[in-house]
Amino acid sequence: MQIVLIGMPYSGKSTLGKRLAKQLGMTFYDTDTWIEREFGAKVSDIFASAGEAQFREYEYQALEFMAGQQQSVIATGGGIITTVKNREKLKKLTSIIIYLDVPIPLLEARAARKTGPVRPLLQQRQVRELFYERQRYYKEVATIRINCHRKPVPKILAEIITKVEPLLAKE
Repeated sequence: MQIVLIGMPYSGKSTLGKRLAKQLGMTFYDTDTWIEREFGAKVSDIFASAGEAQFREYEYQALEFMAGQQQSVIATGGGIITTVKNREKLKKLTSIIIYLDVPIPLLEARAARKTGPVRPLLQQRQVRELFYERQRYYKEVATIRINCHRKPVPKILAEIITKVEPLLAKE
């Protein structure tokens, strides 16, 4: 069983994923980290040199690898749901897919204070535009939606655990 975290850039997928995996005694995977290690380039460099379509194919390959990793928590890239192929693969995983629903103003605030590499598509487009474009896909593939508005990380983590423990017990 995998627990897959989906949501916009800056929604906290990696932060929550690491903590969730530790708390549940599972292995943590991050699709962006896997891609960077597997293909020897940063996400931003892959976008710049190979383009978004090639990056989405790399995400599919990451999902293929992670499909075989049982008892894991997977943090995905924010745009993984933009291709039909990736959405279908997510639905086929033996997983619980959690949509971390973060309001636009909070995403914008996090993006504004972010140091380090900027998410490739956020260099070209606004958070709001990407949110409206992607929201329906997040809702389409998610089995659980977590409203992350005005909640600290420990409270969000507790809510996730409360919702997934009964599903994990059925396994």
